[in-house]
Amino acid sequence: MYTVGPYTFTEHDAQRTVAAHAIVWQLLAEGRDATALASLAPILTGELEHDVHAVWDAWQAAGPALRAAGQLPTTATGVVSYVLDNADLDTQALDVDERVSDGFTVTVIDAGVLTAAVAVNFNIVGANDAPTLTAAAQVGLIKEAGVELSGSTETTVPVAPDSGTATITLTPGDVDGTTPTYSMDWMVAFGWTTTNSGTTYTKTGTYGTATLTTATGVVSYALNNADADTQALTTASNVTDTFRIAVTDGVLI
Repeated sequence: MYTVGPYTFTEHDAQRTVAAHAIVWQLLAEGRDATALASLAPILTGELEHDVHAVWDAWQAAGPALRAAGQLPTTATGVVSYVLDNADLDTQALDVDERVSDGFTVTVIDAGVLTAAVAVNFNIVGANDAPTLTAAAQVGLIKEAGVELSGSTETTVPVAPDSGTATITLTPGDVDGTTPTYSMDWMVAFGWTTTNSGTTYTKTGTYGTATLTTATGVVSYALNNADADTQALTTASNVTDTFRIAVTDGVLI
């Protein structure tokens, strides 16, 4: 016969495994560490000792994940703490002021190996997340028009550009589920102009002109071969023309 705290059982008791769990739960609830197992050595022997150590090791291995989920045994204060995972997709999908709860079941066990359970629910309020805007790879090669030597007479002939235009497709998104729109205020602030209430925007850059069609998200670019900056490019030049574009979810950009 063994007595450990409030638990009394025999070496071959059918409830030995349950008792081992109860002992470990009590130690964890009291905030005890592995040294507590050593103090029980005089009365924990054979299969019981094996079971208690196995349960302790299992709890220690699972501790970080269970603690994050609020599933560790209650502490001496009875406080169950909860940490919101803001990187979780379900959390990110919450809209502004959307209210949800995360529920857990907490169980206690007594000396007779009887249990009682209670539901613990944490209320969570969603917040607005910033929209996103991604750009696909450029389609089309832009090359300045020029001249090249022709034949042994070394006369020059015009060379047409491989393509005077190119396109880049933009994709707006929002984890909150809203559909972002192109922000007229910010587009104008970034130097774009529109003559059709935002159906299209146009901006002249260093070497050419970009046009955004908001319905499709396509930004087209036309190189200006007459521009002085374009004319100054050499065969060794490899440059970019950069434009800023903004979307909004109605709150954030």
